[in-house]
Amino acid sequence: MSAQDDGARDSRIYFRQTHHEFQPLGSGGYGIACLAAKKNANDQQAQISGVRALPPSRQVDPARLIVVKYYKQNDDPDESDESKDLSNEIAIMKTFGKKYHGVVELLNSYVAGDVQWMTMPLLRGGTLHDFIGTSANKAPVSFVWHVAHSIVGSLLFMYFGITSVDASGNTVTEPRWSPITHNDIHNNNIYLGLAPAAAEYKHSNFPLVVLADFGQSKSHPDYAEFVDSAKDDVVTLGTHVIKKLSDAIDGAQSQELEDWMDKCGDILGRDEEFNVSTKEFLLDLLKTAATERRKGDQYMPQTVLDEMATVPRLIDASAVEEE
Repeated sequence: MSAQDDGARDSRIYFRQTHHEFQPLGSGGYGIACLAAKKNANDQQAQISGVRALPPSRQVDPARLIVVKYYKQNDDPDESDESKDLSNEIAIMKTFGKKYHGVVELLNSYVAGDVQWMTMPLLRGGTLHDFIGTSANKAPVSFVWHVAHSIVGSLLFMYFGITSVDASGNTVTEPRWSPITHNDIHNNNIYLGLAPAAAEYKHSNFPLVVLADFGQSKSHPDYAEFVDSAKDDVVTLGTHVIKKLSDAIDGAQSQELEDWMDKCGDILGRDEEFNVSTKEFLLDLLKTAATERRKGDQYMPQTVLDEMATVPRLIDASAVEEE
């Protein structure tokens, strides 16, 4: 095992005292995500008695499944680990709490030196990247606008603490909010939930769209610094996330969508407009997305939802490590 994996190894030893760990879900430069489940009373008693504690997959209720993320220590002596461990991400997610449905929830966490882990709900619809590769060609055109509306809503929450916007544009805002930028928006950091979408989307069966992975996120007491970072988030949303999704859905291309994506992509050339009224700029994007979403079919075919809802076969993490 490399020096880079030492932190994750020690974290796993600690985490497995109270949780089952199954197969890896993904690995990035500074983090490892695995499928997991919290041990229940029966599991704990089996461990005390010396009985193998890991239950067969058929005995694990899918509702118990969660995701654990470990910090993978950086072994490059020339590159600082500052803000690249889980402590920054955990702090950001604690700020979010349960205040908004469009950002992933932090269930639990532990940080003590290199021993670091955090748990989050398993969003069984997978990532938007997965969806584009497998099911997007069967989705209705209005799903593009649903995703656009959802992510702009998440950004309004992160930037201004806005938790709801009514049809007249009136907002409900968390008090004393410091702007937070994401800084790493892409399709692998956007997840789809299978539960019915939030109340504001009750007119459709579209899945909940959730923004995740806040390892590069930053709180900005200084507004000018915030605006510079926010521009990158918005540009990426329009030119990368929505562009790739719309390209994968038959008939999604339209002048209205092209204009919406152009507005996101052109903000670097409209500094004054964006700087003076970042909130109004995003609220306008939100309003357009809501209007266009209502124009189309807002029903996701059941076959698509069934494809997204596949329950993974659980594999003991120790067996994976031994391969």
